[in-house]
Amino acid sequence: MEIFTIKDYWKYSKMFPKNNTLEEEKKEYEVTEENKKTHQYHDKIFKEVLDNKGEFVKFIKRYVGKEIKIKEEEIEKYNRKFIKGNFKVRESDIIYKVKNKEIFIIVEHQSKIDYEMPERMAEYCVELIRSRKPKSRFEESPLICPIVIYTGRKRWDAERTIKQENGEEYGIKELEYPTYNLVDINDYTKEELLEERTGISKAMLFEKIETKEEIEEELKEIIKRGASKEEKKYLELILEYSNDIAKKLGEDMVLR
Repeated sequence: MEIFTIKDYWKYSKMFPKNNTLEEEKKEYEVTEENKKTHQYHDKIFKEVLDNKGEFVKFIKRYVGKEIKIKEEEIEKYNRKFIKGNFKVRESDIIYKVKNKEIFIIVEHQSKIDYEMPERMAEYCVELIRSRKPKSRFEESPLICPIVIYTGRKRWDAERTIKQENGEEYGIKELEYPTYNLVDINDYTKEELLEERTGISKAMLFEKIETKEEIEEELKEIIKRGASKEEKKYLELILEYSNDIAKKLGEDMVLR
């Protein structure tokens, strides 16, 4: 598991200019209805599922590391908006914090490959630590677990880190961004996702489906296996949010 630490912060903070604090930004940034309408289905459903603390813990333990010992009651949602050096607002998909500890988990959902992801995740981590940086050596230094969940058709082929030789201006002889954790939907089969009884597995499953026949087949199989109340809840959201699935499915299938 990859972790971003205070040592990484001191190494990379010069690369990202100091901006307004996250608290200041809350006053400046307002999510409008128009902004909400621009969000794509892919982001909507994954944010909806991972905003559920129980689903988030299942996701972390299943796809990131079984050794992660966190419980639903031990985590809390954390403000996920950042302001870049050019004062443009950038928002991470999901950030959770372990209660009473300086431990954070950032999850960024990608439906397309982003070859600048190492720099992007480093920027998120730098801004987060900048807002939480200890004021004395007696305070706990933040630890961040950066995660990218990718749901595109093509296997993720972007580098997990970037090495450059032109880091002198930042006082770094050889620039190498810290590595992020990757969850690639292409590493899991439809059968594996069907077998798993979580909302996130069903969201990932329907990202792999391409035809109306496949949609109907998988829905019938899920119902046959006895979908839980939580699974049905997220299946309904998937059908509601996805115009693509709705067009393929029409009114032929209803969850019961």
